[in-house]
Amino acid sequence: YPPIKGAWPEILLNLWDPFNFMARMTPEAKKAGLVKEINNGRLAMLGFAGAMFAEGQTGETLAQQFENLSFSIV
Repeated sequence: YPPIKGAWPEILLNLWDPFNFMARMTPEAKKAGLVKEINNGRLAMLGFAGAMFAEGQTGETLAQQFENLSFSIV
């Protein structure tokens, strides 16, 4: 994505590529990296939605659910 010029965070860093790693990549590698970034974002959204669904079903926050976990090693 092109950097947004003039917006506050973009004055300091380009949020897509803050350390300019993409400058030396081929267009094919850039496209593959973008697809990976999109897929990781989709997976994160699914995880967040699952956590919110579990909270709605149990009435406990995610932290409370982790506190109540117990594992038994047999």
